[in-house]
Amino acid sequence: MPRRTLFQCFEADESIEGRELSDMMDLAERDTEILRIRKEHATYKQIGQKFHISSERFRQIVCRLEAEAKRKKHSGELRSVIRAANEIGKMWPVDFILDALLLKGRPRWSVQRFMESRHITEASLRNLMDFLIAETIELPFNRLEAMPAYRQKDLGIKTYSALVDHLSGLDLGDAFNTEWAKRLKNLIRHLSSSGQYVPRLLRKYA
Repeated sequence: MPRRTLFQCFEADESIEGRELSDMMDLAERDTEILRIRKEHATYKQIGQKFHISSERFRQIVCRLEAEAKRKKHSGELRSVIRAANEIGKMWPVDFILDALLLKGRPRWSVQRFMESRHITEASLRNLMDFLIAETIELPFNRLEAMPAYRQKDLGIKTYSALVDHLSGLDLGDAFNTEWAKRLKNLIRHLSSSGQYVPRLLRKYA
């Protein structure tokens, strides 16, 4: 059986990730539809029959979605504070930043673990950028120097890509947005010019 190249391994991993994302999107669409019908005053039993779930399962879904909505609202309020400051060097409590960025799951755990391992209780947006993409990237390309997050144990290409992509979709003020866009473009250029694998999620930033 022929051995796969490193690029093929990365592609295979991201293909699996794509299927998982598709499944998650299907669930998100179902949850949105459940809330819409619920607002039309349908009973738990009626909704349960429509989606083939128990009344208790429906109640759990509604509670989770309501909690998620509150979390998103709170996160938006924190980002407004960060945008108003518009200082990438300003220090914030780590939990404040993680909540503002609406990080959850493995991406949040990876950043939190990095901060805790260095006993960091306050961090700036610059610190976060430095963790993900070095300010200066030079050839010959060194992945660990360009993307310091890779030094973190258990942080693979999928989690790294998800972190960078998520951060790229947030408005954290002109100072951050400008510096982050410059670093990301520089990273993609050096990945390409040095023959390194460019994750699917990041190709749109080329």
